[in-house]
Amino acid sequence: MLTDAIQMGVPDEWKKEFAAGTVYRVGTLLFRRGKPGIIAHLNETAAVQQVTSELFKGVLSQSGTIASLASGPPGMVLAALTKSAGLGMQAVAIRQGEQIKAALGTLQSLQMASLVVSGIGIGVSVAGFAILSQKIGRVSDQVKALDTRLEQMAKSIDDLRREPVQEDFDRLRTACEQMDEAWSLSTPERQWRSAAQELHGLQNRFSRRVRRIVAETDEIATVEPFVEAFAMAGAARVSSRLAAGDNEASLQASESFAREFREVLEPIGAADILAERLRAEGILPGDARYASRAEQLQVDASAVAASYRDREAAASSTPFTLRRLEKAGISGRKWLEAARHETTEPLMFLNADSEG
Repeated sequence: MLTDAIQMGVPDEWKKEFAAGTVYRVGTLLFRRGKPGIIAHLNETAAVQQVTSELFKGVLSQSGTIASLASGPPGMVLAALTKSAGLGMQAVAIRQGEQIKAALGTLQSLQMASLVVSGIGIGVSVAGFAILSQKIGRVSDQVKALDTRLEQMAKSIDDLRREPVQEDFDRLRTACEQMDEAWSLSTPERQWRSAAQELHGLQNRFSRRVRRIVAETDEIATVEPFVEAFAMAGAARVSSRLAAGDNEASLQASESFAREFREVLEPIGAADILAERLRAEGILPGDARYASRAEQLQVDASAVAASYRDREAAASSTPFTLRRLEKAGISGRKWLEAARHETTEPLMFLNADSEG
């Protein structure tokens, strides 16, 4: 244990308070109603990455291939995870035992099952390359499933051509492998900094794709895999700087990433997603089917929009956590190491009872 301010796992009291609405979560920060300030900062551990990896297997065993999920509305993979959490827990429990089931229960207790899948937090760097590679492969497969639509869009948006998109996913995989490999080096700082520079460029390129799709097309349904890649690159960049001991650079990177993430996703709301879904089905305003079909699609559209807002909040949480670490005198690298070495509890907390 680094300090008494850090604990692994969610206290039962907090679970009860969260269920009652007394404690609530915004991004990766916890608050208590009637009390000013943050009460705790959340960070995922290596255990949560194993959990989400197994949860994907459980969901896919029921839903088919990643391609079948990706062919639907944006965020369908995240929505499938959330909706199938109970089923996934049963499947995982059979294969991995009660420990994994309990970890999934912890994530559900704070309504974080879909958030941790997105790779938006600094905990993305604690996963180990095998799981990071699996995540990148899943997102890349989503892009491949959209190949026909992206090919048409690439006629006006060069950034969406198949070759540069695939190259950027390959570079993202390599940068994450280098980030993970650095943990085994005797002097890892140089490699972390090199990975951070590469990830910065990838963050910008995936961000640009999202912006152009939203601004120049009606194909909002194609944006999700690029949002996830953008999130992974940005979060991994912050983590690499933090691990290297570049605290000020890490804080600045987290602040700029949070601003950019909000700017990129702000134009995408439930109404936009719903309109795109209806348009894709050939149902336009004035169609006799419009009202009834809109009502049927509303729940999914709202869930997807909510997942974007949750990820925006998570990105905005990171600067607060980094400032708290510095205030508590806790090394960012030690914080990440503690998360990497935790194989039972999916979440670790930095208490902030004195924080205003």
